[in-house]
Amino acid sequence: MTEATTEIVGADALAASLHRVAGELDDMTRPGQAAGQTVKQRAASNAPVRTGALARSIYANAGPDEVQVGATARYAGYQEYGTVNTPASPYLRPALEASTGQVLEAYTNEVESLMGTVKGA
Repeated sequence: MTEATTEIVGADALAASLHRVAGELDDMTRPGQAAGQTVKQRAASNAPVRTGALARSIYANAGPDEVQVGATARYAGYQEYGTVNTPASPYLRPALEASTGQVLEAYTNEVESLMGTVKGA
């Protein structure tokens, strides 16, 4: 009986490289920071201006798996959502909607960059 043996060259390097990239994909802070800043800048330019305090209070924080964009001005929520007596004047939601393409691009570029480092394929 004849026996055949197959050797896959580079399989160990490929597995190690994919494992490394998978670990790096667990932390999306860098693209999150870019995405958050994009939304923050748009929200600040959308914010109604009386004193400029609302626009200055807008912040963006990014972590490994989330991005938070908000405002610390005490009346920020009333401005965004309105009240019984005051109509809403949204600035955050429109900023996110207008930034969707750039947000996706930031994450896509990060994933493509990481996948470009895979060795052994």
